[in-house]
Amino acid sequence: MFDETKFTHITRNLFLTLSANGRLADTHKVIGSYEELIQASKGIVKAVVISSEPLKKKSFDAVKEAIVKIVGSGKTVEVSEQVDEKILGGLQVLVGDKFIDLSVATRVNSLTKTLDSSA
Repeated sequence: MFDETKFTHITRNLFLTLSANGRLADTHKVIGSYEELIQASKGIVKAVVISSEPLKKKSFDAVKEAIVKIVGSGKTVEVSEQVDEKILGGLQVLVGDKFIDLSVATRVNSLTKTLDSSA
């Protein structure tokens, strides 16, 4: 058990509220959101680049440079990379809470829906 005297009254109240609402399992989400707010206040923006295969350094650097231009000056951009073969090709980019989908899979799905609706 935790020693309650080691926590501030704000922290205790947070956990009491989470517990009273059956949300203790969501503690990691609360912590993640808090970390995002702290980083935003420091001018740090996180970005995730998703591709169908690992990007070569030159390509990754070009994408990172484009993200920095989108975010603007005065902010620090932390870019990470993920691989998802399901997107078939192209890129998906998550910058803060904005999602840019340039994947082949999305284009194929869009064309399929268009063709299905016209038939």
